[in-house]
Amino acid sequence: MCGTDVSAVSAFYQDTADLLAERGVYADRSTVFRWVQGFGPDLSKRTEKHLYRANLSWRVDKTYIRVGGKWRHLWRPIDANGQPVDFRLTARRDTRVAKAFFNKAIKR
Repeated sequence: MCGTDVSAVSAFYQDTADLLAERGVYADRSTVFRWVQGFGPDLSKRTEKHLYRANLSWRVDKTYIRVGGKWRHLWRPIDANGQPVDFRLTARRDTRVAKAFFNKAIKR
């Protein structure tokens, strides 16, 4: 995610560790971080097929943003409800990669 505040992310891990402690599971925020890094990709794969399918009507929002002091292209397919389907952040425009990205977004 671009533009994320590092203190907000570390606060998320600390808040999660505090919630677990309230329920009797004592874990440090670094442990929660390792759980997210270890189990996150697998959970993402398993839940992706159960997510709702985007409407057949959607549009593409393309803009330029600065990330790390450099300009990047941000592509976001937006469904009819105004919800982003996916996003792609690239350093340059590439037709082959763009087609693959949009085909993936359509299949969702």
